[in-house]
Amino acid sequence: MPPVKFTLTALFRAWKDPINEVERPFDQLMEWALPVELAKDSSLLVNAVEKVRGGDKDWIESVLPSQSPTLLAMSYKGRTYAPLVIESIGQPISSPIDKTGSFVELAVPLSLATLTAIDRQDWSRTSLNNVRSNLRR
Repeated sequence: MPPVKFTLTALFRAWKDPINEVERPFDQLMEWALPVELAKDSSLLVNAVEKVRGGDKDWIESVLPSQSPTLLAMSYKGRTYAPLVIESIGQPISSPIDKTGSFVELAVPLSLATLTAIDRQDWSRTSLNNVRSNLRR
């Protein structure tokens, strides 16, 4: 089976302060969606092999030079799903703004995905009974 995917819309709405209620939370979400760092040099296999031969880097670091995005967890309706990554994110640039140009509302479309397929044991760890029993401890 493929990884599990969730599609959702995160709604940010400002009541008093667009910067702290919409802009900063959206920026944080965007940072979580993006890779921590992309490779600065070419990722061509020839360059990777040369770096391994020269002893500069190990094989994995040479072939996969970028750092992955942040792992997240999502709790919704009594279930917790983890680890997840943000697979895609949108910024609706036609959303309403205030007089300074700050967004006062953003309906952000997201696609979250597990890293791998899940099995019955993974699913049972998200179950409502499991969550409730952990809360009682």
